[in-house]
Amino acid sequence: MSYSVALFDADNTLLDFTRAEHDALCACLISRGLPADGETVTLYSSINDGHWSRLERGETAREGLKTERFGDLFVAIGPNGDPVAMARDYESTLGRQAHLLDGALELIQELYGKCRLYIVTHGITAVQKNRFAATPLAPYFDQCFISEEMGCAKPEKKFFDFVFENFGIKDKKEAKKEESTDEERLVTLISSVEGVGECEVTVVYKESQAQSDTREVFAVAVVCDGGDNVNVRARIVELVTTIYGIGANRVSVMKLSPSKS
Repeated sequence: MSYSVALFDADNTLLDFTRAEHDALCACLISRGLPADGETVTLYSSINDGHWSRLERGETAREGLKTERFGDLFVAIGPNGDPVAMARDYESTLGRQAHLLDGALELIQELYGKCRLYIVTHGITAVQKNRFAATPLAPYFDQCFISEEMGCAKPEKKFFDFVFENFGIKDKKEAKKEESTDEERLVTLISSVEGVGECEVTVVYKESQAQSDTREVFAVAVVCDGGDNVNVRARIVELVTTIYGIGANRVSVMKLSPSKS
């Protein structure tokens, strides 16, 4: 099967974010004479996840998240630390953590030259750019799409609209009703697949057919709770390719909850 484009998330897909978060946090805690044990790291991860969830619900601002998570951590572990300084040091330290998951480099080297490679990731721009640039992966990728830099969160529809537009494919306003019908139908069908959970779908049509009565689907992006499960992804891809007769390379399936940075 031939693929023309491959989209990769960064964290815990190619880069080991769990290790990066642990090492960066511990380094910052140790430099302040604070406990850097497993309990503290687990506590921070829980606090951090909570703040990112609030951001995704529109209940807080990104700039606030950067410092408030450390303010909550200091309240929980006792000392009156400076959350602004901690946030600055943590972002700088995290940006230097470039640990790859096993097999990531070999996979990208195998795909390079066979299709265009792109990163689509959620997170803080400076952190993600620095981490990615420090890996041996950077030369193999055409572009890196980062949610903060784009002004919208992955997996919002707006995020993928922007990504697809950069491939020269755009949704047309005059066909929104038909597009909505396709997306609603797919949500219903895909949601019936075991393990999918909550689901969102974006359908992109061929540019040349935007004015015709019958619109041909070019690509489909699916984000769902079960998007990180190999079997669930395979069933979704099979379903979408069967319905629209498109190649598996034009079906993107990702987990609904973004990675945290």
